Amino acid sequence: MHKVLNFLTALFAFSFIALKLNASGIITTVAGDLQPGFANIETASLVFPMAVTVDNLGNVYIADAYLQKIKKLDPNGNLTDLGVTGLNEPQGVVADALGNIYISDTQNGRIKQRDSLGNITTVAGDGGTANVQYLGPILASGVSLLRPIGLALDQSGNLYIVDKGNSAIRKLQLGSNFISTTAGRAGTEEGRSADFTGDGGQAIAADFQYPFGVAVDSVRNVIYIADTYNNRVRKVDAQGVITTVAGSRNGAGADAAVDPLGDPSSDGYRGDGGPATSAMLSGPKGLAVDSAGNLYIADTGNAIIRKVATNGIITTVAGTIPVLQSVSPSTQIPQTGYSGDGGPATSAKLDSPTAVACDSAGNLYIADLANFRIRKVSFQSAPPITTPTSASIGSTSATLGGNVTGTGGFSLTAVGVVYAATSANSNPRLSGTGVTNVAGIAATGVFTVNATGLTAGTAYSYAAYATNSQGTTYTTVGTFTTGPTPTLTFATPSAASVAGGATLANAVTSTLSGGSYGAISYTSSSPSVATVNATTGVVTGLSVGTTTITATQAAAPGFNAATSTSYTLTVTIEYTFSTLAGTAGSSGSADGTGSAARFNYPNGVAVDATGNVYIAD
Repeated sequence: MHKVLNFLTALFAFSFIALKLNASGIITTVAGDLQPGFANIETASLVFPMAVTVDNLGNVYIADAYLQKIKKLDPNGNLTDLGVTGLNEPQGVVADALGNIYISDTQNGRIKQRDSLGNITTVAGDGGTANVQYLGPILASGVSLLRPIGLALDQSGNLYIVDKGNSAIRKLQLGSNFISTTAGRAGTEEGRSADFTGDGGQAIAADFQYPFGVAVDSVRNVIYIADTYNNRVRKVDAQGVITTVAGSRNGAGADAAVDPLGDPSSDGYRGDGGPATSAMLSGPKGLAVDSAGNLYIADTGNAIIRKVATNGIITTVAGTIPVLQSVSPSTQIPQTGYSGDGGPATSAKLDSPTAVACDSAGNLYIADLANFRIRKVSFQSAPPITTPTSASIGSTSATLGGNVTGTGGFSLTAVGVVYAATSANSNPRLSGTGVTNVAGIAATGVFTVNATGLTAGTAYSYAAYATNSQGTTYTTVGTFTTGPTPTLTFATPSAASVAGGATLANAVTSTLSGGSYGAISYTSSSPSVATVNATTGVVTGLSVGTTTITATQAAAPGFNAATSTSYTLTVTIEYTFSTLAGTAGSSGSADGTGSAARFNYPNGVAVDATGNVYIAD
């Protein structure tokens, strides 16, 4: 117990826990098992989770400063030790998209990297305590970092380091391993622990008082800094200009007895529902930015998590707000403790939350020191769904779908597509006018449904949807137009007859416009006169006579015929005549073969059983 208490004192009397937060705020505990009175401290899975981060796969990484370990909490709730040894009170951690983890080895004055294979290297810091500003990029291996804490990555591969002991923010270019100063007058004794100066000017000329946290909004190209002992959160924009975004620099709206003359180092609780620059904070430490640009603050001394929306308004999203103890001078008492699991996050109690991180879905993870746990606050929202799709559009049917990308934290109850003729309803919704609903299987991922009974040649509007207990979400509205009613036209062949023993291709041809159709088959009414190939329509003449060749169009979805359509062609089969003997126009009495023979007025002919021909000359 004595060791634990000493450790708490060394960490400025703050304790640590990690939680996960969701928009409407239902809080639960997902990790940590330290018992009251530290009874199981030698076997506890977490003791002082000082920092927390989330990777793009949903893994949560926790720096436990007491256990000197980096722990990983996977999406299935399994907590494991990553085996990073030789750390001395690690108090910062961040993960990139490639599986690398960066760690503030705080008391050793170094930044370490654990790559995706588990290899550990030092990427910045020489373990010294020099006070240098490092304005120009220099090799990070020769830089002194004095108790580095907070870490953040931008999309360009830069790692931002809170050099707490030097009251400066350093930028490490991971590709080249060069480091420079982004904010703070490190290098001067005044700049190392100064109170509060510099707003409106260049950040490298500003003073901080032992900052803790840093966060990067890469989309908007700004850096946020928790100026902890000045009770402010400050922003460095793309031009390097620093301003205050939370905490009242001039004491606007403050009680003079509590915040005399806008004392920049005064702390307290004030301002929810109003501009963050008029609010009061108490020792803010951890920061995070979600994909929408909202800023989250671990307001450590007030035992709450606060949100600064993109419009600059501040609210509390987790923890119980301090209670007004007296009016003159006004005094608020933080509501610390460990309670609220299963209920709203704003009714729960935290104790010294020191870090916060956002995952890709906007959930927050909070390091809450004195409860020694990882807690989760689940957002309550309707399920996200994107990408309305349409395919296989016929005259009376179409395949429609969407992509359900999450559950919203609750079980899906319905998934499907609604559609309507655009002329009747251009924004179809469930229970809307003229709307047809086709339900799919209630599951995440890409899905399709079949819309049938559509009207040919009609414009339709449609939207995919997904529903859970929190509501229904729709995609943007898509449109498609069904094809025209299919029509089949048969044509007669180019020749009206075929000689015996000969063939005629394409006895009947057909042309279809609009939609899909079934196969065409062919038949002959008198196969002894002429046959026809059932699939190709090639006619073969056999004997003198006539026959009807019929082409039949099979019924098919979307085809307008009830069963089939046909056209009948009459084919006449004729023999070709040739000279057996003699030469026309040349008379005589000569015997011979074929044309060599001569006749003079032949007057009769007969054929015997063996095929001999007898001629009366």
